[in-house]
Amino acid sequence: MAVLDYLIPGYKGYRQRDDSRQSDKLFRDYLAKELGAEATRLEQAKVELAGSGNLAALNPADQATKLLTKVRDRLRFANYGFQSGMFGSKGETEMVLKVEEYDKGLVDDKDSVRTQVQEIENVLMEEGNVAPEFKKLTRILREFDEKLNQREAIIRGNA
Repeated sequence: MAVLDYLIPGYKGYRQRDDSRQSDKLFRDYLAKELGAEATRLEQAKVELAGSGNLAALNPADQATKLLTKVRDRLRFANYGFQSGMFGSKGETEMVLKVEEYDKGLVDDKDSVRTQVQEIENVLMEEGNVAPEFKKLTRILREFDEKLNQREAIIRGNA
């Protein structure tokens, strides 16, 4: 491949762009898989919740579960192309750096989701009021979803 970088004008940039698109896809797949594991834990928590008779917390639990599924699916199925017309430009480099910065935050957000799901499990084991914990998870997921909107805007060149 390195030989083609020198022989064909523009090939190196094309390859680098393709590599960055592939890296973006792999990163999003990783996050989606991690959130999928949290969704499984959350579903198990809902089963325990229903079994305990705490029906008042089922609505917040369902809201959190639906939002987690939405965020996970957005990561999994998002368009991973970059804005056209920026190929090899300074703007493309800046955009890629912005996306990478957002990606660091998304990893933190994924960790926040994991921590909150763990807190939900802990409160369930203590037989405490778990509804506020599900609401907190919903807030975390809404922020995550908004960050995905901002990331998408950067990729499209709107930010």
